[in-house]
Amino acid sequence: MKRLLLLVTALLLAVPASAQVLRLKTGKLLIGEVETADENGLRFKRFDNGGVLDLGWGDLLGADAELLRRRYNLVADKETEDVELGVMRLRFSRAGVSREFLGELIRRDGDTFVLRRRGLIVKIPASDLTALPEKIRVPIHDVLTPDEIYNRKLAEVAPEEDPDKHVQVGVYLLQVHDYARAKQHLEAAQKFGGGAQPKKVTLYLARCATLIANKAEADLIGQINVLRNRKQFAKALDVVKEYDLRYAQGKLLSDFAKAKQLLERDRESEMVRVVTGIWYRVLRDEAAKIARNRALSWEEAQEAAEEKLGVAIRERIARAKKLTPEEIERFWKLRVERRVAKIQGSTYSTGTWVLGEQEIVKGTPYEKGKKAAQEGGQSTQQKRMNALRKRMEKFLKQARRAQKKGGDDPDEPDTEDQWWKAAATVTRQQWIMSYYAEHGSDMEVVNAFCRACITCGGRGYREVQGAVGKVQKVACGLCHKTKFIRSLRFR
Repeated sequence: MKRLLLLVTALLLAVPASAQVLRLKTGKLLIGEVETADENGLRFKRFDNGGVLDLGWGDLLGADAELLRRRYNLVADKETEDVELGVMRLRFSRAGVSREFLGELIRRDGDTFVLRRRGLIVKIPASDLTALPEKIRVPIHDVLTPDEIYNRKLAEVAPEEDPDKHVQVGVYLLQVHDYARAKQHLEAAQKFGGGAQPKKVTLYLARCATLIANKAEADLIGQINVLRNRKQFAKALDVVKEYDLRYAQGKLLSDFAKAKQLLERDRESEMVRVVTGIWYRVLRDEAAKIARNRALSWEEAQEAAEEKLGVAIRERIARAKKLTPEEIERFWKLRVERRVAKIQGSTYSTGTWVLGEQEIVKGTPYEKGKKAAQEGGQSTQQKRMNALRKRMEKFLKQARRAQKKGGDDPDEPDTEDQWWKAAATVTRQQWIMSYYAEHGSDMEVVNAFCRACITCGGRGYREVQGAVGKVQKVACGLCHKTKFIRSLRFR
């Protein structure tokens, strides 16, 4: 333990004084500095390896995220945010029907959970549970009545004749939409001298008067904020339409505009995350469907990956989330900027060879290194000759394929169609995903890399014993002389 403490101390002394330590939900510690921060997350530069990470606020421990959001003035207006309460969620079965109950855990009577929600007491035996109990946070109005909310805050703060404490209670009551009681406590604060910020008390009282005078309108705006905080965006949009119809000349139009702006912002952020997650999941599903269709030829599968797969993904997202094609495109394109895109991996596997030698190494470190070495000592004439040679090789390869379609040649490797029909479904699925990522125009390829063929070790041929004991070189049946297996990382 002492050795560990000394190591940590030495590490902290070695980094600059401006270093920020971030704690991730995974338990990992990062040491570095925040380069930028916005509503979606932050960009963090690590001191240990110089790497730059794009992190969402949800990747950090809650306390660290809250601290940084405050530092960068990203904390929302309290009046527009729901007060939350920690509760227990129990999933259980009664008479063969699956049920769920959210409430405060009052006590345990032996093996029975006793929960309370808005005055209702419910007892659930542990033997009825179908999943482990969960501790979650929900909007306080889902669990407590207005009187319960008020009485708890009053007991917690105990303002008596302290004006600042009355302000604290009054502001809290504004946040939970209890305007009448908020006014009482703010008036009490004024009566006892106004506290540290008497001018603010006057402003809060004016705010209370406006909200009380236009309570129905204020409640509708409050409903928009509540539904937004619960991520019930479709219902929130319905309330927005209702407000537009009822209060075209309302007294709280600026409040409505703010609530609508926050709704659009949060809906966009959530939909970017949701659409991105569904896209990756549906991609694997739709690629598997194509792979399982044994009636498809290799060319038809290639066409499906390039032209039809993206369409199928969009159609499924539209049905699942009731989104327009324009919304889907907008949310999907924001995935990298909003830092919700997750790196996906795929490989062409045993079907790498059908791409051709140039496509196999395209964009890989191998190609870049080879190109640099070649161009370093090549004349213009040599470059032209190499280009001509590559065109001739391509022409001859196409000619051999055309000739091969007329009959089988045991000395030649499989055709693309023969490989495709023989390949396992998982191999075909990976190939489809890889081809879509590179040619479907929806994905961003982060990097491509090639590794040596596992059968020939990257030589392109195998050595076999001939009939008279002589070693012969035979084209590798896995990579078909191309030497490599191509893989991708994309998002």
